[in-house]
Amino acid sequence: MTKISIYYTSIYDCDGLILEPILSEQRHKRNAQLTHEKQIMHSNAAEVCLCAALFDRGVKLPPDYKYNALGLPVLNGNEYFVSLSHSDEYCACAVSDEPVGLDVERSRIVHWKLYDRIRMMDEPTPKDNEEVIELWTQKEAVLKLTGCAITGSMRSFGVFYPEVRMGDEAPFAYVSSQKNDSYWISVAAYHPIEHELIKVTREKALEMLTATKKQ
Repeated sequence: MTKISIYYTSIYDCDGLILEPILSEQRHKRNAQLTHEKQIMHSNAAEVCLCAALFDRGVKLPPDYKYNALGLPVLNGNEYFVSLSHSDEYCACAVSDEPVGLDVERSRIVHWKLYDRIRMMDEPTPKDNEEVIELWTQKEAVLKLTGCAITGSMRSFGVFYPEVRMGDEAPFAYVSSQKNDSYWISVAAYHPIEHELIKVTREKALEMLTATKKQ
């Protein structure tokens, strides 16, 4: 069983806080390339979720990581695996002892052509709009898990919840999904999943800032 903790927050929960002490060198570099305030808020909120995930596991902040060729974060010097995602004002970070993929999407009306773009033959058909978005997040999470960042590959595998398979083959991955507030959250792993949701509050961010200043 793969245990996954999903830390989430709103971009407004930490608005106004001086977050620089807990932001990684990579995050500072990325923020320097951003031109819109909301982009920076998204970037910082995602990092706060990552910091909370590591802080709760005794890892000193700021975090130390690099981006791989697909732009996904890879931690340096510890055994944890992480995956980040954001949608609208919602940001999240999944952390596990095993490889993990995460996707978050706001619930909204989408055209059913979206399903045609991602469906695999014989895959269970979604009953409504909500299930289409849920399926999208599941497939995005699988792509992040496997490192295949090509939307077209979504049609090469099917979600038979919680299993993920290619045709009649044995499952190569598993997914777990939950709707929280008005957002769908899905995680993917190579073994069956047990996940928990953890809200990162403004108070948590202040706790991390205080602890970092004392180091």
